[in-house]
Amino acid sequence: MKEEFKQGFRKIIDEFKEKLKGIRSFKLSLGFLENLEISLYHSKYPLKALALISQIDPLTFRLEPFDQNSLKEIEVAILERKLGLTVIKEKNSLIIKFPILTEELRKDILKTLNQFKEETRIKGRQARDDFLKALKKKGARRYFRG
Repeated sequence: MKEEFKQGFRKIIDEFKEKLKGIRSFKLSLGFLENLEISLYHSKYPLKALALISQIDPLTFRLEPFDQNSLKEIEVAILERKLGLTVIKEKNSLIIKFPILTEELRKDILKTLNQFKEETRIKGRQARDDFLKALKKKGARRYFRG
């Protein structure tokens, strides 16, 4: 029972870490693009499963799709996200340029971070409450004072 609680809590923390990878800072990490879901062949795939992603400079990335026929679909899917990106199509790849962070974008990022933090707190509290209820049901009164 204790191990289940620990596993559940680790899962919550890992989920939070994955969300943080997608947050933009001044120097973008590949995680920002890698997990972007693209609808292709009647399914959704993370971008890292469809293309080789390389970073040219802190705000510019190159995508080289494994299947050249999917280049247009990837381009459209990225543009539909309305992330404020500039997408330049080259012969067999896409160049993706991110805009420089403005004060407005920074505030939006902080809002998103606070939202992730609060969601994680709520999940953690729910996991803790469920664990305590399970302990009470089992009759583990020695763990409780009162």
